[in-house]
Amino acid sequence: KKPRKPKSKHEVTFYIENQWYAMTWKSKFTNKKKKVILDAALINKYIFKKILGIEDVRLDTRIKYYGGTEPIEKIIKQSQKYQRGVGLCIYPISIDELTHVADKQETLPPKSTWFVPRLKSGIIAKDL
Repeated sequence: KKPRKPKSKHEVTFYIENQWYAMTWKSKFTNKKKKVILDAALINKYIFKKILGIEDVRLDTRIKYYGGTEPIEKIIKQSQKYQRGVGLCIYPISIDELTHVADKQETLPPKSTWFVPRLKSGIIAKDL
């Protein structure tokens, strides 16, 4: 398949061994009682933690993050640097999802947000 970023929520594209693949999470993973199920949370729980045994994605040096504006070629190059390198692309979090998580006073998964233009820390406020 051609290199591409996901076209919709719950689709993940990934690059492994010079090939591109796309997958969509099955409903048993996405039909939970929560209103918002984030792709980053699914990847952290089911791929990084359960399959790869990575407990803290913030501290694991094998994981590199790139913002949504980076060209897909950068993901390919980075993945090719390692014998078993894999590049994952997730669909971006919407402002509605971000707001819902904030309203519930929950936290987003590490490195799961990328908004353009980038705002300085503390510049966003919301009435409670």
